[in-house]
Amino acid sequence: MAEKRYYPALDALRLAAALVIISYHYGAEMAFLAPESTAGPAFAALAALTEAAIAAFFLLSGTGLALGYGPQVPHPNWRRYARGRVLAIYPMYWLGFGALFLYGEVLHGNNPEVPRWRVVFSLLGLDGYLLQFTPTFYKIGEWFLGCLLLLYAVFPALVWVLRAAHRRPAWWAVPAAVCALAWLWLPRAGAGIQYTHTVLWRLPVFWAGIALGAWLARRPAPAADPARWRVLRWLAGQCYGVFLVHHVLLTLVFAPRLAWLGYWPGYAVYLPVCFALAWCLRQAARPLAWALGRLL
Repeated sequence: MAEKRYYPALDALRLAAALVIISYHYGAEMAFLAPESTAGPAFAALAALTEAAIAAFFLLSGTGLALGYGPQVPHPNWRRYARGRVLAIYPMYWLGFGALFLYGEVLHGNNPEVPRWRVVFSLLGLDGYLLQFTPTFYKIGEWFLGCLLLLYAVFPALVWVLRAAHRRPAWWAVPAAVCALAWLWLPRAGAGIQYTHTVLWRLPVFWAGIALGAWLARRPAPAADPARWRVLRWLAGQCYGVFLVHHVLLTLVFAPRLAWLGYWPGYAVYLPVCFALAWCLRQAARPLAWALGRLL
C-alpha cells in the first residue's frame, strides 16, 4: 500500500457534502410536520445541492482508494484491499441493521411478504440498492451504500484500465464508452427506474476520483500534518456513521416526537445528536470489527 497522506480539503469536502444531505433530509421530513416555519425555503433550497453532494461522495471514495491502492502502486495487495473494505463498512452496518431487523421483523413481524432468504441482500448491504428492482428488508444504508459496495468490487478492474491507458492511449476509449453509456444511453434506457441510483450512472465520477487520487499520490509536495486538523478529521470520520443513523433517527424518533421544536431549534438538536450517535455506533462496532478482522 502507498504511504498515506492527509489532505484537509478532502475531509472538508466530505463533511460539507454530508451536511448538505443531512440538512436536505431533515428539511424534507420536517416540512410536512412544521409547514408554518419560515425556515422551510432555506432547507428546500438544498435540494439543488444534494446531487452535487452525492457526486462528491463518489468522487472522494475513488480518491481515497487510489491514494492507498491506486495506479501508482506496482502490485497492490488486493486481499488486503478487500479486507479493509469489509472492516470499514460492515461492522457498523451489520450492528445498525441487526438492531432494526430484530425490532421490526423478529419482534413485530414486519414485511411478512418478503421471502426470508432475501436477508442475504441485507447482509451484503445491497438491499437499499436492490429495492427499486425487488422487495427487500431495507432498513439503513439506502441505495448509496449498495452502489458504493459494487463500485468497490470493480475498483481493481478500473485501476487496471487506467494503468493500461497510461501505457497505450487507445485504452482511454473504455472510460469514454462508459461515460457515453452512463450519461447518454442510460437516461433513455432507464425509464421506470431511478437510473441516477445505479452503478453505471455513478461509475464515471468514481473513476474520476480514482484518477484524482492517483494524481495526488504522485505529487512531490508534502501533505498536511494530520495533528493540526484533529477536529476536522474527527467530524469527517463520523460521516459514514451519520449516514447510517440519520434517516432512522429522523423518521422514527426525532420528527414524530420533536416536530414542535420547529426548524431551527430542532436542527440545532438533531445535528449534534446525529454525530453523537454515529460515534456511539462506531464504538459499539469495535468488538465486531476486531472479531471479524481475526477471521479475515
